[in-house]
Amino acid sequence: MADASVRLSFDNGIEGTHCTRTSGGDIKLTAKGNAEAVTTAMPLAFLANTPEYIYLPGKSEMASKIHGWQEELLKMGKANPTSGHFSDASTKKGTSIGTAVSDTVLDVVAGRKPISAFQDQVKKWRSGGGDEIRAEFEASIAGK
Repeated sequence: MADASVRLSFDNGIEGTHCTRTSGGDIKLTAKGNAEAVTTAMPLAFLANTPEYIYLPGKSEMASKIHGWQEELLKMGKANPTSGHFSDASTKKGTSIGTAVSDTVLDVVAGRKPISAFQDQVKKWRSGGGDEIRAEFEASIAGK
């Protein structure tokens, strides 16, 4: 098991360089730490990472709220139904057509494009191989 100083380095940088400790023992990021350290103040990071501890110096109520949000988000999570199944079309086309959809989602969320751009991109995804990918996965799931 890693000791506290190692965990400190993973989350808050190097003590003395990226952070210091308050008289109460809490961690306080320095200016360099604020610019460079990855902190635990990312409530969604747990979805794609190892189990974490939630520690926000001097903000125990916020840490409790984040934990509550995480519990609620986990209730909404669903396993990928295509895990363990194969689609040749997905292997050949999935990355390129999927990236185009993801890029469009980011553009819409950032306000660079209207929602209609997403709708148009979904049509392109479907005709560019998405419908074929879906059909192959459906057949695999059905055992055909």
